[in-house]
Amino acid sequence: MFKSKIFRASVVIGSFSFIADVVALLRDRILTSHFGASRVLDIYYSAFKLPDLVFNLLVLGAVSSAFIPVFISEYKKDERNAWRVAQNFASIIFVLVVMVAAVL
Repeated sequence: MFKSKIFRASVVIGSFSFIADVVALLRDRILTSHFGASRVLDIYYSAFKLPDLVFNLLVLGAVSSAFIPVFISEYKKDERNAWRVAQNFASIIFVLVVMVAAVL
C-alpha cells in the first residue's frame, strides 16, 4: 500500500498543502509585524478572500471530492485511460479558472 504511486502522490499533495499553510502563516506574521492592525492590511485581506475562495472551491474541492475517486477507480481498470481522464480534468479546470479570472 505505501509503495503505490497513488499513495505517494497523495502524500506529496498533502505535504505541499501543509507547507503552503505554514508559508501562509509566516506571510501573515510578517505582514502583521510590518503593517500592524491597519487599514492597508485589512484591504489586503479583503482582496485576498475572493481568489482564495475560488481556488478552494474549484481546485481543492473538485480534486478531493470528484477527481480522486474517479481517477483511482479508472486507474484500477486501465492505467492509460486514467491518465486521459486526468488530462481532461486538468484541461476543464484550467478553462474554468481562466473564465472565472476573466469575469472577476
